Amino acid sequence: MPRSGPVHPFQEPAMAQPVPPRLEPLDAISRLTTDHEAVKELFARYMGATSLPQKKELIDRLCTDLVVHMALEEEIFYPAAEAVLDGSSLILEAMAEHAAIKALITKIQEADAAQQQIDDRIRLLAELVSSHVDEEQRRLFPKVRAKNLDLSALGDRLAQRQEELLSVGSPG
Repeated sequence: MPRSGPVHPFQEPAMAQPVPPRLEPLDAISRLTTDHEAVKELFARYMGATSLPQKKELIDRLCTDLVVHMALEEEIFYPAAEAVLDGSSLILEAMAEHAAIKALITKIQEADAAQQQIDDRIRLLAELVSSHVDEEQRRLFPKVRAKNLDLSALGDRLAQRQEELLSVGSPG
């Protein structure tokens, strides 16, 4: 059955299932890509949500997951990638994208915003995140994977730090 109206970058069929958890240790790029897929699923669920309590719960989860994910990249992955990429502008670009995403998250979390404003901001956030993810997966990750970097150990560090961040609440 054809869809009507514009297709959102994270819009998926209503029957989309969550990405099953992976039990084996993940290297850093696989771990970050798995996070990307999980956020994509949360955006799709938000776009299909009809009740305000469900939307609120999804907003809280989206914002927490994105803030934690960006902290992992900024604290661990980007410094390691920058060290092996010899002056590539990709990390600087990614950090600028993170700044825009964080600013929008702050606006989404404003308590006095009307629901339509929040919905519009979530759509914009989905577009920003989609573009950022595409850049990372298409340009940055292949370059990092081609370098001599212990992605397995880096993945372990990401997992440990993610657990720490989630146990104390998301970073600011």
